[in-house]
Amino acid sequence: MSIVVKNLTHIYNEGMPFSSKALDNISFEIKDRDFVGLIGHTGSGKSTLIRHLTGIYRQNEGTVKIAGEDVYENPHIKEKFAFIPDDIFYFM
Repeated sequence: MSIVVKNLTHIYNEGMPFSSKALDNISFEIKDRDFVGLIGHTGSGKSTLIRHLTGIYRQNEGTVKIAGEDVYENPHIKEKFAFIPDDIFYFM
């Protein structure tokens, strides 16, 4: 099951004076059986990227596809992945 991200951009508070771009035109492909790790400084976009890959966030621009299907609002694809965050903001 491949993961293809093309031109992914995520802007927090888009259109507001205090907006911030967390991901800027990110593109990559992860093929079957690839092993990948995310490293980076705090605030570099690692968690934001994972939230896109698991279908929690809708991208401002670009596409996120797993097995050739869009992830956001796609229960068939989302049921194949899990994400355990450091905080429990989903249940508040």
